[in-house]
Amino acid sequence: MFLIWLFLLSSTILLLRSFFILAGLWKGPILHSFEKYGDPENVYLPLLYTLIWFILFLVSLLIVLFSDESATASMLSLFVLFSLILWNIYPHLKAFAANHPHVFMALPRWYVELRARTSRDERRRLAYMWLRLPLNMQLHLSINDHAFFHWADLVLISAVGYDHEE
Repeated sequence: MFLIWLFLLSSTILLLRSFFILAGLWKGPILHSFEKYGDPENVYLPLLYTLIWFILFLVSLLIVLFSDESATASMLSLFVLFSLILWNIYPHLKAFAANHPHVFMALPRWYVELRARTSRDERRRLAYMWLRLPLNMQLHLSINDHAFFHWADLVLISAVGYDHEE
């Protein structure tokens, strides 16, 4: 039963994290997804991750609420089975979400706007500059979209005259 409570706690925390990302109150994980060089850009799908964590939260909550001590083993095996099924269908869900970006990338609004007005290289530059910011500045920019876009514009303007060749 302790394992179920532990999973309920962790899924609750990750569900709250996903809600903060969807609401646009935490920009770090999305900006982190822009750091990759080389291969095609990773598309961050916050709605998909929120749905997955919500399902896992709901299943673990139902197990905690409706299980007694004698049914704990059967509930745990059901939970493991459900997790394995979710693990196997995750690539298909991700492909479906990538094929329907108008639904799965509609939130947060700042992410949609940033993708519309910047190139991949500019988003990568923003991601690496985000890492250099102190934590209190990251928190301020995460909460305030207007200030974030001013900061993003300043970062992009500072790189306009940069010459890659020496």
